[in-house]
Amino acid sequence: MKYCVFLVAAGLALVGCTRTADAPSPPLSGLRLAAVWTCRSPGSDVAAAHELGFNGVIWNNPACVEPCHGLGMKAFRIVEPLRPRAGARLQEMLQDETLLPGADPAAGMEEHQAGGEPAAGRREVLERKLVCPLDPSAVDYAAGEAARALQQGYDGIVWDFIGYRNYHSCECETCRKALAEFMLAHPGMSREDASGAFYRKLLVDLYAVLYDKVKELDADAVVLTHTHPVFLPDPFHGLDVRVDCCAITAAWFFRPFWPMDKVREYSGRIVKGPYAYGGAEGMPMIGYYADGDLSAHIKDPDRLRDELDAVRNAGAKHVMICELGHVLRTPPAAAVIRAAFGQ
Repeated sequence: MKYCVFLVAAGLALVGCTRTADAPSPPLSGLRLAAVWTCRSPGSDVAAAHELGFNGVIWNNPACVEPCHGLGMKAFRIVEPLRPRAGARLQEMLQDETLLPGADPAAGMEEHQAGGEPAAGRREVLERKLVCPLDPSAVDYAAGEAARALQQGYDGIVWDFIGYRNYHSCECETCRKALAEFMLAHPGMSREDASGAFYRKLLVDLYAVLYDKVKELDADAVVLTHTHPVFLPDPFHGLDVRVDCCAITAAWFFRPFWPMDKVREYSGRIVKGPYAYGGAEGMPMIGYYADGDLSAHIKDPDRLRDELDAVRNAGAKHVMICELGHVLRTPPAAAVIRAAFGQ
């Protein structure tokens, strides 16, 4: 099962993440993206998304590109630079972390958040393995996947799963040696602070290299990301990553749902930034599951409406909702979204 999240940027042009005038725009008047992985009919499902008011999809099915462009919508493809693959060095965790929920996906997954912030008082790890961000193959692999996406006609790519399986570090020998060198160069920092700064820097540096690689392929390609899995030393490290648009979660998928005060606080921080790179601004992401094995996590219409209101009241021009198939199969949720988008 995939848990992907995606983004767009507040204060940027509707379809290209290029700068426009600084005049404020009405909330939710910009790019509205639907993430897709349970739909099966690109033509009819893209049309259904358009009818709800979405003007872009993130879907790893090239058959979605033509229907999107025919309706004036944008199409984005997910690329995972740290996806496990032959010959790549996998991340390692601390010994006690190998026993946490998620280390063995077949056991102990109650209240597991699958890369979102762990529920209060709980520790967990991501249920899937990831490649070390210092593995030299990561950049070439991601660049190759991005090139393939652009050749297929996608308007841009969305990075996903750039983070750590344990949400804070990679404990492989290469990373531990590099961390020791970082600590020697920063003698005034505690080990905890140095570790957080070092592993944060690895992510920020990787984003910068990946951005340049994509722009070398096509200067007009739009580079997006969702900062997932969560980086617990700094859940807002996305403010410093080099992308055209950066999404940070405003309301996660799973129970126990975040308190609405937290949704409102995060929405404000995501929209306001500030972002380190001039072309990047923030977009709140709302997660929504409703049926099948995930039916226990359905949000009632009032809850979904409250989350969208929090995003709108924060002044977000753009928004991303995930996942389209669950929305289309749940008419009350579709009605809430259609109303929020003014359709």
